[in-house]
Amino acid sequence: MNAKDKIQRAKIQLILSQPFFATLLLSLPVVPDDSIKHLATDGSAIKYNPEYIDVLTIDEVKGLMCSAVMKIANFHHLRREGRDKAAWNKASDYAINPIIEESKLSLPKESLIDRQYKDLSAEQIFKLLPVPQPDDQPGNSQPDP
Repeated sequence: MNAKDKIQRAKIQLILSQPFFATLLLSLPVVPDDSIKHLATDGSAIKYNPEYIDVLTIDEVKGLMCSAVMKIANFHHLRREGRDKAAWNKASDYAINPIIEESKLSLPKESLIDRQYKDLSAEQIFKLLPVPQPDDQPGNSQPDP
């Protein structure tokens, strides 16, 4: 099954099992984009790297798409306000991913989840993250394009 088919099957399964997330997801275009590493959102679309999606299970694809729509629903793309982009994405992931997990959805093993950040906003988490150094590599976040 190719990435496009996985995305479509994941959408269908979300309609049947997670109507809240599906309602948000169905209002957005989901488009392939080889220029990104994983899956990302700019607030108006969800973009995915087909090669990355190819190696995931459909359950992991569902979780990632729900994570992206929750970033949009929480206006994370509008709340960055000049903060370091990579660190903001990490903070957003830490804020959203526990919600995805509590909804009984799966995420890829490299997804950022840390119980110390549970129930904190992305802004609160951002303040707690180590200050990135210029030579630091970005984490395993699903960065926005």
